[in-house]
Amino acid sequence: MLKLDGERIILRQRMHRAFFILPLLAGLLLSTPLLLLSLAVERLAGRSHSHLPHSVAWILLALAALPISIFFFMALGSYLRCKIVLTSVQFVYATGLLFRRSGQVELSELQSASLQQSWSGRLLDYGTISINTSKKTLVILPYMSNVGRLLAEIQDAITAFHNRKQHGPLSS
Repeated sequence: MLKLDGERIILRQRMHRAFFILPLLAGLLLSTPLLLLSLAVERLAGRSHSHLPHSVAWILLALAALPISIFFFMALGSYLRCKIVLTSVQFVYATGLLFRRSGQVELSELQSASLQQSWSGRLLDYGTISINTSKKTLVILPYMSNVGRLLAEIQDAITAFHNRKQHGPLSS
């Protein structure tokens, strides 16, 4: 991010770790049949008259861990690539791994910001921030952490910018 003269960073923000819950649950759901099958094979392999080796159960167990690993590493990539920076001049955002959304919005273009939170979001302090711009663009930032502070800082930056524009820069 290129900083302009006199620009100062007000806030840097990341996604909340609750973002990992849904991908891990999806990985677990996809892995459950293979986990159960590996347990059944292990039980059959433990019987003396069975011809199944224990390694078959371990192979099934390793295959069961594959969806969990894939979903986890995709979520981790999205988490690490998410960046929100609010400065005294602009708002910069980048979210997503495979489907990347990024942009840079001048504070003069920001009109309003709102927050949507689920009951778990209120409990864990995360939510989705929606920002409206003068160009009729809606910026949606899901799973943001410390959403109360983030929303307040965005609204304060919008108000401060519009006050500076109306009254001119304050002289000391």
